Amino acid sequence: MRKTVLSSVVLAQFLLWAPHADACEITFAPAQASGKVGDVVTFTASIKWEHRKCVLDDNDVQIDVTGGRIESQSGWTKVRPGYFENQIKVKLQTQGDVTVNVHRRCDKKGTSQGILKIKAT
Repeated sequence: MRKTVLSSVVLAQFLLWAPHADACEITFAPAQASGKVGDVVTFTASIKWEHRKCVLDDNDVQIDVTGGRIESQSGWTKVRPGYFENQIKVKLQTQGDVTVNVHRRCDKKGTSQGILKIKAT
């Protein structure tokens, strides 16, 4: 009986401490960028689905930029099943960190996001 209770406690602690998996993995290439105020910086945002069959629309992605503005984007293009890319061009408007936040909300796994900080001088 004591062994069963101890096992249950250990299992409960593991489940509470286990890392939370995001709905999707969002990455950038290049992973770091910089430029001068007024420059246009080009990078690729990539989304890899967590689930094989995603309930969200491919374009159900928000892109917020602080300290700059989106000049253009290619739109989300399917590279292979469950993997999408979007080439984004951001014009740097302020010195310091320009932040690009790509995020989406999944009812099953919560919000996933990728943040790219661009150093503007």
